[in-house]
Amino acid sequence: MKSIKVDQNTNDIVFSHSNGTFDYVKDNDALAQKIKILLGTNLGEIIWDRTEGVDQNSIILNGKRPDVIETVITEYLKRALNKFVTCKVTTLDFDKKNRVTNLQIAVNLHNESSVNLQVIGGDH
Repeated sequence: MKSIKVDQNTNDIVFSHSNGTFDYVKDNDALAQKIKILLGTNLGEIIWDRTEGVDQNSIILNGKRPDVIETVITEYLKRALNKFVTCKVTTLDFDKKNRVTNLQIAVNLHNESSVNLQVIGGDH
């Protein structure tokens, strides 16, 4: 898998002005980038298809329940990637008002690839 690289901080496409080409990511880096973009799209956010996106409200409302977060993300990625996917929450931190401030997950695609990625907060 090869994709045009997206800057993690600005979400802009990375373009090298010195040689006039786009930067690319491959393999697990491309998969991690794709998953992060998918998880950054809230359910109903896309005007032309309100059925697309992950139900971020379920993640927010169930912030103290890793099992619910894993289920929401797993079911969404199964549909979005059209592959068998498992998701495991590896880090889950909260602020004083019980809001998720740091969420890291491990995603496995059956017989293909696995990636660990920062979903919310932490150092990019």
